[in-house]
Amino acid sequence: MTVETNSKAYAQLFWSLLVATAIVVGLTLVAERSSSAPRGMLDLPGVTGEPVFVELRVPAADATVYRLPEGATLGDLFSVANLPPPPEVDVNRPIRSGEVVTANAQGRLSFRVMPGSRLLVLGLKIPLESANVSDLEAVPGIGKVLARRILTHVTLSERVESIRELRSVKGVGPRMLEKLRRYTRL
Repeated sequence: MTVETNSKAYAQLFWSLLVATAIVVGLTLVAERSSSAPRGMLDLPGVTGEPVFVELRVPAADATVYRLPEGATLGDLFSVANLPPPPEVDVNRPIRSGEVVTANAQGRLSFRVMPGSRLLVLGLKIPLESANVSDLEAVPGIGKVLARRILTHVTLSERVESIRELRSVKGVGPRMLEKLRRYTRL
């Protein structure tokens, strides 16, 4: 072997060892993170069920989505966010999955539903009674026109009892009805 061949072999060995070390370190970090409780997760004793996803927006901070156990309250939300609850807030008020809780500078809270695209990313269904056109456009296969038709039907109907009733909307066939069942709720 020549000196040049040895240098190439050593360089290749060096880079292979460096990549292998990086992979081991990365896998170790992933294993450590997955073994501990997720950030933004609060474990309440005796509370089981589906997780509740809620977004908290406070002045001078980034909005953060928290995953809490079913039955969590506003007090629990502020606790996991390491923030004191604003004065005159009912800390026992249950929070609903898909809710956005916004605190203004005076400490007053407002509540609304997350945008449809965010709900779907979190695995939550879009509530038809509070949806708008852009929310429904997040459902695969629904454009502006069909979203307007669906919302018009929901608005004009006194009470939609079942997603199946949306079959009467022009453009909602069996496949779209399945998507609506999967991605929306009444």
